[in-house]
Amino acid sequence: MKYLDGTLQCPPTPDANSSTSAVALYAHWNRQDQLLLNAIFASVSEAVMSLIAMTTTSRDAWQHLARLFASKSRARIMQLKEDLTLIQRGSRTVSEFLHAVKMIADELSLIDAPVSDDDLTLYVLNGLGCEFRDMVAPIRTRETALSFAELHDLLIGHEHYLKRMDGQPSSNLVVTANSSQRRSANPRFKYNKNRFNRYNTGSTKRPSVVCQICDHPGHTAKNCVKLQSSPSANYTSSSTPSKGKWLLDSAASHNITSDLANLSIHSEYDGQDEVVLGDGTGLHIANIGSTAISSSSRSLSLKDALHVPLLHKNLISIHKFTHDNNVVVEFHPFFYLVKDSITGAVLMRGRCEDGVYPVELCPPSSQAHIVSLAGTRASLDHWHHRLGHPSSKLLSSLLRSYNLPVSSSQSPLLSCVSCHCNKSHKLPFSVTSLTSTAPLEYLYADV
Repeated sequence: MKYLDGTLQCPPTPDANSSTSAVALYAHWNRQDQLLLNAIFASVSEAVMSLIAMTTTSRDAWQHLARLFASKSRARIMQLKEDLTLIQRGSRTVSEFLHAVKMIADELSLIDAPVSDDDLTLYVLNGLGCEFRDMVAPIRTRETALSFAELHDLLIGHEHYLKRMDGQPSSNLVVTANSSQRRSANPRFKYNKNRFNRYNTGSTKRPSVVCQICDHPGHTAKNCVKLQSSPSANYTSSSTPSKGKWLLDSAASHNITSDLANLSIHSEYDGQDEVVLGDGTGLHIANIGSTAISSSSRSLSLKDALHVPLLHKNLISIHKFTHDNNVVVEFHPFFYLVKDSITGAVLMRGRCEDGVYPVELCPPSSQAHIVSLAGTRASLDHWHHRLGHPSSKLLSSLLRSYNLPVSSSQSPLLSCVSCHCNKSHKLPFSVTSLTSTAPLEYLYADV
């Protein structure tokens, strides 16, 4: 400490007339001082290092640190207390957040303004965020104060519990969507069923409850007598629902089916979430699984599909469908198109029926080869031009893989001028009658 507080002053700088002992004393003092300075540099963070990087002695560095962090001024104390009040965890882990709080509390302790355990616990709980609200109430109601170490262990354990729960399938199911009646903020599965409500005869005052199945006021869809025979969500036709027909729905947050047979892979759902209708009625989720829809070039998956037996309709969430398959959906007055978002190729096309856009569920075929449908046989040259001028080997492979009908076996490369001009490094030699009897008798120049 004698070097840091100035008790042991630096000896005079030796010159040519200085004695050997003076030079040795100066060298010893300078070596010890630089060792202390390097120790201070190594013990501070990068942010603090930039504030003392220009100091040349350990005393200068120590005085800078004292002015920065050990000032007992009222302004410094108020600043630290304000930082402690406003600190938030944000995207940091619990360990990082608690470390930041403890650093501020330690600074206050160094300047004779210590923070009690109760106040420190309150600052930590206020900055944790809503994810830890289950922990806040029990800690606030404790009769005895928690030490910082005990609070640290509790919060770290709860953070590990939340991470473990986030890894389970049910954690991805708590979603929200638009709802036009009561309980719009309920964090359960929702989709807007009031968009197609036909109860609108010109009156500006509507009943408080309108059935989503029969459109009659006075009861909810869960209590409707037509629940077992009439269609429900986003559908106005009275026809019998088709098991293989799905409806594209922009208000559904998840893919939903009423028939478990529509899911190729499924498991029982053991969560507490429900599918919430437009009037606030909740329907039980029995299973969760996935399936696929075949298109012209590839299968389109329906992931995280919910099996809701009481819904009696199969809904495709447009958001999940486009996100999971990297496609876009175009709606037109009489038809719709599903296109690849990268190439723009049309993968699927369907018609508009009764104001909705149904999709026929046709699982992908299990056959090893795809058989194309063609009415006439085309020549190899025709297939070569149609398929983008592939090589003879690739063209033969395509014809065999997709059973394309061919009327001629002549190689297309022999007659394709475009391939000769754009693919060949040099033109093939033509037939000639010239013969040579000695090396270099004839020279050929490809210019």
